[in-house]
Amino acid sequence: MATPVLYPKQAGFTMHKYWFALVALFLFSLNSFCQTKKYVLYDKMDSADIKSHILQRLDTTFPGKGVLNGIFKPTKGKYTVYRFVAKYVGSSFTGKLEEFNDLLIVKTDRNRKIIDAFQYTLEWTDNPDIDLYRSKCRGIYLTDKMNISEFKFKRAKYEESNDRQLLDSGVVEFK
Repeated sequence: MATPVLYPKQAGFTMHKYWFALVALFLFSLNSFCQTKKYVLYDKMDSADIKSHILQRLDTTFPGKGVLNGIFKPTKGKYTVYRFVAKYVGSSFTGKLEEFNDLLIVKTDRNRKIIDAFQYTLEWTDNPDIDLYRSKCRGIYLTDKMNISEFKFKRAKYEESNDRQLLDSGVVEFK
């Protein structure tokens, strides 16, 4: 006697549930990997500068918000330094979803012409230099609603890597 074949509906499983789960997974993935980040103004300092010599030897033994006021804290200087933070949910190295904070630090002249800029994920746990991006833009001005792609960020180190360019999507907000 032949074993009866159970079709999905007979087995208590409907195709609607399958397609719903598939669509939900797709939308969730799209949201967490393709979300547009909002780099919201954290602070602005006049008569300041970026410690770029320290950034070139970045060492973040304890990643997180403590790095914001340690390595990324501006010093006295002749420029204006803006720090922006973008909060977003992403997948950690363990596969769990967690909240991350991307830092955008921008040095400008008094007219907001960009002199130098860096982007970094504060919770980065691997070799820190890998996630440090430096702006390659020239002759542009920092503006509200500016797209992060205008900075033309490239990895500061590991120039032989094929994925040097920052591919994130985001906008700068002065609110």
